[in-house]
Amino acid sequence: MSEKALNSLLDYLKDTLSFRDKRWVASQLLEDVEKKEAEELVPYTKEQIYAMIDEAERQSENGQYISGEEFKERLRRELIGTEYEILERQAV
Repeated sequence: MSEKALNSLLDYLKDTLSFRDKRWVASQLLEDVEKKEAEELVPYTKEQIYAMIDEAERQSENGQYISGEEFKERLRRELIGTEYEILERQAV
């Protein structure tokens, strides 16, 4: 479904549903999303974890790493970008 269609549906629901019905719809949607996310989450096997550690060690030995400060800066920029995306969605 396109974003425009979703926004139209959302506007329709906001205008027609009572507060109580909105809360019910929201809880049902959230429950469905959480169920789907839980089904998609699959824990790593020990072998996968060991392989990731081996790869990280190999990259480190080859100088392919970033400093803790660079990591924090990249994380900060990513989180700021995420905040802007959330604010833009709320503004629509």
